[in-house]
Amino acid sequence: MVFAPISFKKSGTSSSSGVIPMANDPDLSRGRDVMNSMPVGAFSEHNATVQISGTATVEFQGCNGDPSVASNWVSIASATSTGTLSSSEQWEFTRFNVTSYTSGTITVDYLAMVN
Repeated sequence: MVFAPISFKKSGTSSSSGVIPMANDPDLSRGRDVMNSMPVGAFSEHNATVQISGTATVEFQGCNGDPSVASNWVSIASATSTGTLSSSEQWEFTRFNVTSYTSGTITVDYLAMVN
């Protein structure tokens, strides 16, 4: 019998436009990789804390197709200041994309869970 994980936790930081690379939470890391899009098909609750210490727009994006095709990504929510982004929709992949950047640092802590 195979059991799926009940949560998926990643963190990332950026100081420029583009997709924020997300790494395993140090507390949960098993030496795995850093990724731009996260395979989260088993999860139906997505929560992210976004910290913006300057001027930027961060989009929380989801994809239910090929993640290498730009037109498959849709905006779930966005932030221009520190706050929380969430979705209760099921997505095959998620990512955080800095669509506008002027200054500062953006930090994202992401948690996906089974509902």
